[in-house]
Amino acid sequence: MELIDNINRLLGDRFKDVLRSKSKVKIAASTISIFAFEALRKELKKVESFEFTFTSPTFVAASDLRTPNSPSRPTLGASSRC
Repeated sequence: MELIDNINRLLGDRFKDVLRSKSKVKIAASTISIFAFEALRKELKKVESFEFTFTSPTFVAASDLRTPNSPSRPTLGASSRC
């Protein structure tokens, strides 16, 4: 088993290096991006089986995924009070 944090070691790069036909993939993570899944579609089509286990939290709101400096994230201040 190999741990990939997707910061120092990227899952997509590792998949491209090691996935072959007849590969069996098991992943446990709290989230998965549909965009990441689409980007890896070619590699995932090669595998014999793919198993994804959600760890908690299973589902998060899109607003929870934004970075703290994201311009679309609302800020609380005098100008935003009703």
